[in-house]
Parts: sequence; structure tokens; C-alpha cells
Amino acid sequence: MSAAGPDNGSTLRSMRDDPELLINEFFERLDELETLAHEITSRLSQTTPDDGPARAPRRERPFQLVVVCTGNRVRSPAAEGFLRVLTEGLPVRLSSAGLLDLGPVPALPETLQTAAELGLDLSEHRAQCVVNADLSAVDLVVGFEQRHVATSVVDAHADRDRTFTIVELVDLLERVLPPAESDPAERAREAVARAAALRRGRTEPPSEIPDPLGGSAAVYRSTIERVRDLSERLAVGLFGAEAVNPLPVVATHARHPHVRAVRDR
Repeated sequence: MSAAGPDNGSTLRSMRDDPELLINEFFERLDELETLAHEITSRLSQTTPDDGPARAPRRERPFQLVVVCTGNRVRSPAAEGFLRVLTEGLPVRLSSAGLLDLGPVPALPETLQTAAELGLDLSEHRAQCVVNADLSAVDLVVGFEQRHVATSVVDAHADRDRTFTIVELVDLLERVLPPAESDPAERAREAVARAAALRRGRTEPPSEIPDPLGGSAAVYRSTIERVRDLSERLAVGLFGAEAVNPLPVVATHARHPHVRAVRDR
């Protein structure tokens, strides 16, 4: 320490005697300060105001799924209702709509009755029209006929790679390897992407589920039971069997033995 004093004093005298040396020393110190400032700014930018003391990861945005049919009074409200039960507790945002603008009318009486027999309350449902919607940012659009898919893509701007008939998508999801993502929403998005990749190149039209409007009680029953089955398989394909909730157990064929014959036509 005793030797440092004279050296420092000598350096200061030299700098006073040589202005160029003083300028060089100034810019060296300025460079050091700029480096330090950059380091501090970089560290601060890694911390967001939302970070808590434990730096918990930010929650992913929910998986948005829209179900589309013709009038939004039978097939799509039933699928929406079953999917709500199946995905309760998961980061999912569900809605349904129809191609027709019927106003906020309830589901058909046949739908309400059949759904209730299957453990589903659709009394609060009100129809809405998909043509007035913007589905461009939706993660998945599911229809029951090809025209539901076409209208969603053309009129509501849904992404073609994220729009399917429900029969088509369930079949694709059961053929692809399940994603390994732990986040349910990301797992579902990756599952949809894999299904879309597998669909490319296919030329045969997918199977459809026709509108039961005007049919007998047995036709309504078989249609909504099929929607129930496909909704369950869809939820499993998107989120995994361990993540979805069970649907109410209903002794379908014991109470309605004629349904199987209608369903197998």
C-alpha cells in the first residue's frame, strides 16, 4: 500500500502534464461504465413485473375451441356441453355456433330432453351465428359436416389447419403419437398440428354426422349419443386420458333398446 501512493501521484502528475493521456484515461473509464450499465440493464430485463418472489412461470393462454353445426340447437350445443364436463379444470375456453342466424333461441326441446337423459343440462344455451364471428385466432374449430368446416374457414376466417369435422379429427388424433408437453393447452395445440400434418394429401371426404332435425326421438337420441362418444374421444386425443373428467354413466341401451338398431344403420 505504501508503494501505491507515489505511483498514483506520479500518474496524476503525468496526466496533468499530458492532456492526451488524460483524454485516453477518460474514455477508458467511460467504456467501463457503459459495459457495467449494459450488464445491469440486461439483468433487469430478465425480470418482469408479474414475477413473484418465487419467479412462478406465467400461465399459458387457454386453448380455445369452437364447435359449429347448422342451427346451434342440437349437435354443437350437445358437444359443447359434454366437452365442458370433460375439460372442467383445464385451461380451455369453449363455445359453439351455427351457420344460421336464428337469434338467441334455446336448444330444441328434443335436444334438451335427450341431453338431460344423458346427464347434461343445456337449459341455459342460446344459439349464436358463426358467420358474424372472427375465428382466425381460435386454436380449434370442429364441425359435423363439410359445409360447417367450409363456412368457418371462408366466412369466419378460421385457419384451415385448425378446422375439422369431429369424426375426421377424432380419427386423426387416434393415429398420431400423443404429444409429450406437460401444459394441457400446449399439448392440445401440438395434437391439432400433428392431426393437420397427417391429413395433408388425403382426398376422400370425411364422415359426417347429419342433422337430426325432423327425425324421431330415437334419431335424436342416437345422434346425441354419438356426439357424446366423439366428444369424449376428442377430449382424450387433445389432453390425454389422465387429464379429462369422466362423463356421467347412463344405462343407454337398457332403457332404450331400439337405439342400437338406429345407430348401426
